[in-house]
Formats: sequence, structure tokens, C-alpha cells
Amino acid sequence: MIEKTSFKTGEGDERFKHFFRLGSAILSIQERLPVVAALQGRDPREIVSEFLALEEKLGAFKKLSAFASALQVVPGAAAASRDALYLLVLDSRREKTSWIPFSRAQRSIAQELYATAELCEKDNPDLDLVLASAADARTLRRACPNYFADASVFIESLKSACRAIPAARH
Repeated sequence: MIEKTSFKTGEGDERFKHFFRLGSAILSIQERLPVVAALQGRDPREIVSEFLALEEKLGAFKKLSAFASALQVVPGAAAASRDALYLLVLDSRREKTSWIPFSRAQRSIAQELYATAELCEKDNPDLDLVLASAADARTLRRACPNYFADASVFIESLKSACRAIPAARH
């Protein structure tokens, strides 16, 4: 959203894509899971060292943090039931996230609205939509922090993993 590109579809600056590959590898190493194919066999300390250098060069953590502090959350109406569906709409151009709640009984309406909105906005890089289930708005915010531009858990997880894997010495 910050770079106005869809990394999920393979678009975007190669440096940022590599930053996320390195970050993914670091979290995989920390969790003792397989590392992305492009980085398999590399020394974890080298991965951390390259990640930290690239993060400093790109200022990725600062960009993520700045975007979160600039974002305005526009509350939707309270859901009628404690176990509701929410259509979340992140508008990065306007720096706003809003939501529309639906009761479980309105599931088909929520799904139809979501599908229609996705189709209508598929070429709009400024909008990101998701249909999520949550007990209440507070739970929704914890379950979908990226829609509220809260990258703090992501950033802290990466920093912690980097500290746990000593940086390579040159």
C-alpha cells in the first residue's frame, strides 16, 4: 500500500520484494520452518546482515510506522451480534480504513457485497478489501492489524528475530 504496488502479484521494486523475502526467511529461521527457496542454504547470519542493511537503505520500518500513524480509522456501525462479519475497506490514498458489519444471518449479503466490491475495484491499487469474521470490533482490529496499518507486531517480530540470530561478521 505504501509503495502503491501489488507485491502479492509479483509487481514492484525488486529491492522491496527482496526485503520481504529476507524477512520471511528470518521469521522462518526463528520458527524453525523451511526457508523460502531463493534463500535456502544461506547462513542465517548473512541473511540477517543483508536484511538489516537493506532495511536501513529502504527505510522500510520507518515507512510502515509512518503510514500507521497517518492512518485514520473511520468506525463502522456496531455489529448487531457478537459473532459478526465485517467488510473492511482500506483506502491508502485517503489514508482511511472503514468497515461495514454484518450479522451471521446476513452472511450471503456480506459475501455478495464483498464479491461485487472486489470486482468493481480490482484495478484500483488504492483500495484493499477483506471480509473477516470477528466477535467484535476490538477482536477485528487484533485479527486484521494490517487493515488498520498496524505493522508494529510485524516490525517487532523481525527485530526480535534479528537479535536472536547474530549478524554475520565481515
